[in-house]
Amino acid sequence: MPHDRSLLKEFTTNYVIIVTHLLDDLSFQKIATQSKPFVGTAGTNQLYEASNAVDGNTATCLRTIVIGTGLSTPDKTVWWKVDLGGVYNIYRINILFKNYDGYEDRQRGRFAGFSLYLSDTDISFDAGIKGSILCYKDGPQLPPLNFTTVCTEKGRYVIYYNERLDGVIYPKGYEVTNVYEELCEVIVQGCKNDGFYGRNCDTPCPNNCKDSNCHMESGACLTCKAGWTGIHCNTKCREGWYGINCDQPCVGHCRDNATCNHVTGQCDRGCAARWTGNLCDKGQMFSVNQDINASKNGSSGVFTSPYYPGNYPNNAHHTWTLTTGDSNAMVVLNITDFDVVQYRYTPKCEDYLQIEKIEPYYIQILKRCGEFAPFNLEYTGNIFVVTFVSDSIHNARGFNLSWKDSRRTNDDNNRDNQDNNIKNNSTKSNSKQINTGDPYAAVSYVDFEPKTTKYTQKWSIYKEYRVVYSK
Repeated sequence: MPHDRSLLKEFTTNYVIIVTHLLDDLSFQKIATQSKPFVGTAGTNQLYEASNAVDGNTATCLRTIVIGTGLSTPDKTVWWKVDLGGVYNIYRINILFKNYDGYEDRQRGRFAGFSLYLSDTDISFDAGIKGSILCYKDGPQLPPLNFTTVCTEKGRYVIYYNERLDGVIYPKGYEVTNVYEELCEVIVQGCKNDGFYGRNCDTPCPNNCKDSNCHMESGACLTCKAGWTGIHCNTKCREGWYGINCDQPCVGHCRDNATCNHVTGQCDRGCAARWTGNLCDKGQMFSVNQDINASKNGSSGVFTSPYYPGNYPNNAHHTWTLTTGDSNAMVVLNITDFDVVQYRYTPKCEDYLQIEKIEPYYIQILKRCGEFAPFNLEYTGNIFVVTFVSDSIHNARGFNLSWKDSRRTNDDNNRDNQDNNIKNNSTKSNSKQINTGDPYAAVSYVDFEPKTTKYTQKWSIYKEYRVVYSK
């Protein structure tokens, strides 16, 4: 019989004939296989081959091995599949089952309960088949012997599967023993040209459909390309999101607080300061180590947080080592501005300024975050280390710290004695209780007050240094 699969006798409506002419026949004379072939009498096996279902001849049909329930039938499942030769947009699958005059109900009961699956890969075991895309599941009614279903999916392998399992109660009319699957023609219809849809397969899928895949009837994208959303993928991701399904949040470290690219997630105008990487998600350590020689009396200088008076960057780590060369040298530290991030619900400082005296013995002079009024520190020593650290989250204005090496003289010693007398005799002192257990005390063994409008002079209990508040 000549190849004219659009005019099968069992097609009953002009509509079906018209649509079949317009869609591409994807399965004609493609490679077909089945789980176990039926073994007939000598010289008749070719009458039941898997390829018969795609040869365009309705008079030739494939036949599978027998399946059924009970101990007398060992095989319980059977499959047949056709390799379309490529991944295509599929629209409809038509199956013409074998009929025998007077046995139509029996034949329908044999085919009842079958399933149609689609896969991009070649699979030949039951679990793999059931794990692929289910296009159609028959039941509980008996199927017609000329069966057609719409299946708007994409795939390469079309798989027919049926089973008769022990212990299962099947619906009325299902044949459960001596079950043969006999398929005369399987016609898979769709578009050969990738990226097209419609009855003529001549309408391009929308530009932003992923892999140019769209619904064969409506043209709706099955999945959008990265950065797009909507039925036809013509809407950009909302601001601050990107990627497939628009479900990836922008990292948020783009230059000038710009949002990231809705497709790639990258910052089109570059990263904010101290951030690197394709997505500006890698914090760059802003690290500086500086040694300062303050061996001369009267030496002075200034330490500031990076970018001061602007906000300091994230991931900063600055260390200044100040060496006087004299254990008795007096160093005056004057903090004129101090605004370092302090988190509300934790006493720990993630961003902080720390001042330590290393020689002739170690003291942590200060480790502090928050906002404080200007204050002075005076210490004697040979080596001082000033450290500023910021984390990767928030930032603030920072600090300004000036220093001066002021060698002690006899006048300095006399002044310390006077200071002690003032401290001991003053009845107006508002010094706080010393807290020796606070690891974040602003000065070792001295507790600071937050920034206010007026400040009184306070003196340490140690002669070695003093803390002076100023307006």
